[in-house]
Amino acid sequence: MRNTLLLATLAVVPLSSACGTYVALGESLLPYQGRPWQRTAEAHLGYTRAQSPNWSAAVAVTSTKQADSAVFFVPTCDARTIEEKQARKAPGCHPIISQNSSAFEVQYRWHRTQSVRPVASVALGWLRTGYTYISLVPVRGADSTRASPFMTLRGGAEYSLAPWVHVAVLAGYRESFRNTSLNTTSSNSGFTIGTLFMVGRRYRDP
Repeated sequence: MRNTLLLATLAVVPLSSACGTYVALGESLLPYQGRPWQRTAEAHLGYTRAQSPNWSAAVAVTSTKQADSAVFFVPTCDARTIEEKQARKAPGCHPIISQNSSAFEVQYRWHRTQSVRPVASVALGWLRTGYTYISLVPVRGADSTRASPFMTLRGGAEYSLAPWVHVAVLAGYRESFRNTSLNTTSSNSGFTIGTLFMVGRRYRDP
C-alpha cells in the first residue's frame, strides 16, 4: 500500500509542477541517542511561488531507520509474526527507540538556470524520541516521549537530471534545544549530511 501511494504521488507531481509543487525523498545521517550518525529517512512536500523562483518552502519530516531497542522487556507487547502467533508463542518485546521530526524548511538557491546550483536552507520544527511498540493493553499516551524544538542549517548543491527531476546533497548542523535522548544526556544536536531526490519543477525558467 505504501509503495502504491508513493508511485501515485511521484506520478502526480510532474503534472502539478507548473504550480510549483514538488516532493523530495531521501536519507540523512543525523545524531541519535548520543551517537553522531544514524540513518534516517527524510521526506519533503514543498512549494515554489512563480514570483519568487529562487525560494521554496516545504514541510519536512524525518524518521530513524534501524533504530535501537530498549534494554527493558515489555511482556504486554505484541510484536509476534503470524507464524509465532500460530505457534502460540508468548507475547513480549524490547520496545524500539524511535526518533522522528517535523519541521518547516525554507530553501534558497543561486544560479537556478544552471544544471548545478548552490543551495542553502533553514528548518524549524519539533524533534521527538520515544519507545514504540504494539501493546495488548491500552497505553496512556505516547510512552516516555521526549520532545524539543530544533533548528537545522544546511548548505550544499543541487543537480538537475531533467527539468523536473533534481538531486541535492546537503550538509549542516542541527541544534536541539533540549535533551531528547532516552538513555543518555545528549541533546541530539550535531552535524548532518543527506541526499534528497526531488520530483517536481521547483522554479520557472527566466
